[in-house]
Amino acid sequence: MREVLLVLAVLLLFGYVYILMGKLDRFLSENRKSIEEKSEKTEPSRIMLTNDLSDEEILNEIRQFCVKHKNARIVIFDDMDARDET
Repeated sequence: MREVLLVLAVLLLFGYVYILMGKLDRFLSENRKSIEEKSEKTEPSRIMLTNDLSDEEILNEIRQFCVKHKNARIVIFDDMDARDET
């Protein structure tokens, strides 16, 4: 009799966990969809300025970026190692 009660308790526990995981799965998928929609609407917070651009185009890109991102900081990074390899 004890074994039967133990088997029933385990089966009930598995059923409860199965239902609970189904609800969690639905919640996470809805949450993921809303996060993906928000991330698609946001614009990138970085711009890459290559050697192909003229000085005027670089200044224009920086100005447009600063208009869209009011608290922007400009950091100029020169990768010296990349130049040495070429």
